[in-house]
Amino acid sequence: MLQNSDNKPLQEQLLIQFLQNHDEHRIGCVSLSRKWDYFYFVPLADVFYGDPKFGLHQVKSMKDWFKVVEADHPAFNSVNPTWIDAVNTALQNSVPNSQLLFLDVGLFVGMVSLHANKHLHPGKTTFICVEPNPANEVIARLNLGMNGVEATVVSAACSDEDGEASFWVPKGVLISGRISTRADRHTYTVQTRRIDSLLKGLNPSFDNAVIKIDTEGAEWSVLRGIDPATMAKTLAIVLEYWPTESLEYERYLIENFRVFNLKSAMFSSRLPYEEFESASSLAQVAEDKIQSHQNFDVLLVPRVGRSKAHQELCRVIKSEG
Repeated sequence: MLQNSDNKPLQEQLLIQFLQNHDEHRIGCVSLSRKWDYFYFVPLADVFYGDPKFGLHQVKSMKDWFKVVEADHPAFNSVNPTWIDAVNTALQNSVPNSQLLFLDVGLFVGMVSLHANKHLHPGKTTFICVEPNPANEVIARLNLGMNGVEATVVSAACSDEDGEASFWVPKGVLISGRISTRADRHTYTVQTRRIDSLLKGLNPSFDNAVIKIDTEGAEWSVLRGIDPATMAKTLAIVLEYWPTESLEYERYLIENFRVFNLKSAMFSSRLPYEEFESASSLAQVAEDKIQSHQNFDVLLVPRVGRSKAHQELCRVIKSEG
C-alpha cells in the first residue's frame, strides 16, 4: 500500500503543509492503490465531487487520509487493456528506448497524469502539465508530489495564440473552467500559450509525444496551437470532444487525424476502438452521448505521423481485445 512506501515521510510533510497553508480548500481523497497504485485528492467544493455518490470523505488530518487510502474506491475494481497499453506496445515494438513526452493540457487535479506516470512508458516519460485555474493547480501539485510524479506545471491556458484571455469558472463547478468572453465575478485573466511556443520555451528532450486535451470546449483552439513538426512527433492525442453544428471542426479532425472512439472514459476505456470515417458520424455519436449527459472522448492519431510507431499504434488500437 502507498502509505507504507518509502515516500511516507515526504507524503506526510506535503499533506500537513497543504492542510496548514490552504485551509480554504475542502478536499476529499480517492484511493486506487490496490489496482492502479496511486491516489488523489479532489476539491469537495466542486458540485460534482461534493456529491455523496462519490463516497468521498473530507480529509482534515493525516488520520483521515490513512483511513481513505486503506479503503480502495469500489468503482475501480478491474484493469482493462486501454490506449495506454496500445501506446506502450507500439513503442516497445518499434522504438523501445525512445523518450516520451506526456503533455497534460487541462490538468485539473492531475488524475490522468497520475495514471500515466504509473502505466505509460514507465521510466522514459517526461511530464509537462498546464492548468489555468489556481484552485485546481494547488491540489494538482499536492497530488503529483505525494505520488512522486516529477512534472513541470505551467500556470496558463493553452490556445492558438500567446497572450492573455478571460477565464470563466462556473460557481461551484471547478472542473468546468474555460476561456470565455463573458464577464462576471467568476472570471479572471490568465496567460495563454500555444503548445509549440510552450515547448520551445521549456525545451524538453523527446522522441515522441502523447497529448491529453480536456479544456471544456476549447480543444480546437489548442490543436491549432501545435506546429507541424511537433504534430509529426505526436503519437496520440486524447481529447474530450464537443460537436459543432457546422461540422467544420469535425471535418478538420477527420482530415488531419485518424479518430477513434474512447466513449466516455478517457483513460480506462477498453480496447479495441472503433474508427470514425466521416465528420457526420463523429458528430452524431457525440451528440447522442451529450444528450444522455455523458462526456465523449476520442483518441487522435495524426495523419502526418509516418513512423513505424504510428503504424503500430493504429494496428494495436483496432486489434487488441
